[in-house]
Amino acid sequence: MITIRMKIFISALLAALCLTEAALRKVQRHDSFPTSRRLNFDSCTVLKSIIEYDNRVANEEDSREEICSCEFDDGTIAKLNNLGELCAELESTKSVITSSADISFNAETQEASIPVGTTIETYTLDKEASENRRRLQVTGNKLIVIIRAVALDSETTSSEAVLKREILGIGGGDSVNLASQYSACSYGQLTFSPSTLGNDGSHTVNIETTVTGKSNNVIQGAMVTEANNDLGIQAALGNGSLQYVLLCIPPGTSGGWIAYAYINSYLSVYNNRWCEYPSGLMHEIGHNLGLAHSGDGGNSYGDQSGMMGYSYNQDEGPAMCFNGAKSYQLGWFPTYSQEVESDNPFFWNGDLVGFVDKDSMVGCAQGDSNCDKLIFRLKPQSGDNEYYVQFNRKLGFNSGTKEGGNQVMVVSRGRGTGYSASLIQAKLNADNQYTISSFGVHGSLTITVQSITLNSSGKSWADVTIEYGTVSPVNPTTAPVEPTSA
Repeated sequence: MITIRMKIFISALLAALCLTEAALRKVQRHDSFPTSRRLNFDSCTVLKSIIEYDNRVANEEDSREEICSCEFDDGTIAKLNNLGELCAELESTKSVITSSADISFNAETQEASIPVGTTIETYTLDKEASENRRRLQVTGNKLIVIIRAVALDSETTSSEAVLKREILGIGGGDSVNLASQYSACSYGQLTFSPSTLGNDGSHTVNIETTVTGKSNNVIQGAMVTEANNDLGIQAALGNGSLQYVLLCIPPGTSGGWIAYAYINSYLSVYNNRWCEYPSGLMHEIGHNLGLAHSGDGGNSYGDQSGMMGYSYNQDEGPAMCFNGAKSYQLGWFPTYSQEVESDNPFFWNGDLVGFVDKDSMVGCAQGDSNCDKLIFRLKPQSGDNEYYVQFNRKLGFNSGTKEGGNQVMVVSRGRGTGYSASLIQAKLNADNQYTISSFGVHGSLTITVQSITLNSSGKSWADVTIEYGTVSPVNPTTAPVEPTSA
């Protein structure tokens, strides 16, 4: 179904830039590479990725790069190099580009260009279709294949057996990995297992090229092509015997990149040993699941309470999950979440419990609204953002959280439950308060932490009050009295 349509004409300036870039490529092209060719496609699905670099702490502005790519009907993924500002307006896997002419593809650079002077049209799937797809993604058992490579001058450092151990825990000896953390954080609602492709979920491809100094995009293309030839990746994705592909690229590519993934898609890509680090794996698969970054202040990666902030080059940790906004988006705990709208006054006082203590929560009795909660979603009447409240219990599978441990956290994000970055607004201790001004027609909304209790009778919680406007008290009713006889 189509709900949004718009037509874009490539400007003369953009056309000139494209021609200049094409001329440079022609001068620099090595004779051993194939020349540019035209794909027999005039449309493609947009894939967006954010490439992460290893200098995020030192220079956050240069730490990431958002890229728009085209996925064609044959499974080819090519970086679009002349889309311009339109890239920011498109949604990964939901936007489709159609062109009045076939799209040019350069096999050397693994890049695609929309022909100069071409009229293109984009359209977006409707909200219902997109949300149904998201619900299918975030629950159930997902089958993966891990791809390593042997190139002419380099190969992925770890063997298939080591990669399966570090990513899926197969063979033992690895307590914190992609599979163990997603299973723990979701309480078994989202699990990852090896597919039957290759050597029971792993495979080594041989690529007839060198890696040293090459773009990761080029090596990705070579690995995907060989994996599809060897294993039938596209067919497996189509028939449901495979959901995710992880590429472990050999060392030596250009730039200081560490990993990236295509948003709402099946492919994530790692720079050699980053295939083995659980935080990087959780983060990139999070992008596959539709999660955006988690920030703090002016740093879009700065929220270190969960896995959508920084990634860490360490094995066996850190053990942590996601913040309240991301956990709500994943939809794993609807029974223990509550929304607060701005239309009516609201009052709640009760125990806000951390995700790791979910099994100790007191459930809601019939008509009881003040029972234990995991997440509150607060939706102001106006503005671009909404707010999420959670207790970030530092214990067990969340014992490695590096920010806001054992505090009540308030984060904001864009409205809705689709792809949107989140931002820390407050980290509250006992006797702390946070106010959202002008929440709605009834004034401001206040979050107050009365106390925080740890390890009492096997339970930890924050005693929290959320108040918006004045809730009218319910007057008690008087039972009728039977008349007496005189």
